Amino acid sequence: MAKLARSSALQFGVEMLQTVVGFVATIYFARLLGSGTLGQYFLALALVNWLLIPTKGIRGTTQKRISEDTDQDAYFTAGTTLQIALLAVIVAVLVLFRGRVDAYLGFQGTMLVAALFVFKGIGTFLRAILRGEHRVELAALVGGAWELLRIGLQVVLVVAGFKLVGLLVGEIAAAAVISVAILAVSSLGIARPTREHLRHLYDYGKYAWLTTIKPYAYSWMDVLVLGFFVADSAIGVYEISWRISAAFILLPSAMSKVVFPYLSRHAAEGRTDEIASTLTTVTTFAGLFAIPGVAGAIVLGEDILAIYGPEFTAGATILAVLAVGRLGQAYETFLMQSLNAIDRPDATFRISIVFIAVNLTLNVVLAWQFGAIGAAVATAVTVLLGTVLAGRILHRIVGFGVDWRTIGVQVASAATMAVVVALLRRQFQSVTDVETLVLVGIGVGVYGSGVFVGSAAARTQARRLLDQVFDQTPLEL
Repeated sequence: MAKLARSSALQFGVEMLQTVVGFVATIYFARLLGSGTLGQYFLALALVNWLLIPTKGIRGTTQKRISEDTDQDAYFTAGTTLQIALLAVIVAVLVLFRGRVDAYLGFQGTMLVAALFVFKGIGTFLRAILRGEHRVELAALVGGAWELLRIGLQVVLVVAGFKLVGLLVGEIAAAAVISVAILAVSSLGIARPTREHLRHLYDYGKYAWLTTIKPYAYSWMDVLVLGFFVADSAIGVYEISWRISAAFILLPSAMSKVVFPYLSRHAAEGRTDEIASTLTTVTTFAGLFAIPGVAGAIVLGEDILAIYGPEFTAGATILAVLAVGRLGQAYETFLMQSLNAIDRPDATFRISIVFIAVNLTLNVVLAWQFGAIGAAVATAVTVLLGTVLAGRILHRIVGFGVDWRTIGVQVASAATMAVVVALLRRQFQSVTDVETLVLVGIGVGVYGSGVFVGSAAARTQARRLLDQVFDQTPLEL
């Protein structure tokens, strides 16, 4: 558990750095390019990510089999071959329907989308392979480098005057560079897979492929649907609100990526007690950021959005609704990943069917009737449903518990934070960007103090983490 805690800390630290840098860059792009250009960019990203769904299924099943520490080279070879073949087929379809894709995007971007699709597909596949090798710390560093490189290239290209094209080319170039870098450090080689290896990939992948649609349905279904009903500027406002709320799930996102290979190994060895203990710890702290995030979005949402520009303040209600959805996602992401890790893709398959059907239906109906706010409600309701379903099934399989007292302390601390910040905010008729950030900082301090003082479990976990961080044992990459 000590190494697991340190790996989680590193993954969280990297994702926190990515988020901070990403926020600053997005503010710059929003103020320079406006919501319309950002809307086109986000729509292109949504299309790329949805096209990646079938390849993500191959990625997930290959990572799972490699994480079991048996015939890794053979599984790597088989998975890579399948990934490249599928990428080629989908690119051919894109090119064939180039005119319709350009019409949907609102600009001639099909070839840029195709290039980003190929390089992002390869890069994310190779990064998942690193996690499958249990090199989760290296995978975290690679992810951070990828994000920082992407942002750096985009800033340079946008400053040079390339605007929308610059944003997309920055994505493509960063993905290409990272793919080459991962290949250079990977310890896996080429080995001829047998029919048995392919069968094992299929046995897991026949369920896992659909579960990969679910997170994409949550992250990008709303944007794709909004592309049919609202203007590009509305998509830009909606996606900025969505990206702000992403900070609320940094911790569970980091933990789920780190924990997956460990749970997979414990499941293969039949160590149910270890699985239950890990699930209890992670689930108890999964909402550590999301719970105060909801309170903060309600109290300071409009002021935070104003940092991106006056036109983005229209998304205040959207941000509050999405924050509630992120609270559910904080738990749901980890629960679903855990089901996959213990080799129960059949369970995540059933949940995903319900999730996708409900999400698509609600998004079409509510976005059609109410626009961006309707899409936000559809997204939040669907993910809360997925959280309940995943929690019930996983509890029935493993029988883990949840420290409700610690979660209660988090809720009480968030409520206290909201009251304090709201009272301070009332002293100003309007606030500057700096004053908004100060209010956020005060809120973080109030909430953090409340959790640390009120929860013995939080203090214990903090001490364990610090002991491991300052341990003299070198990180195992």
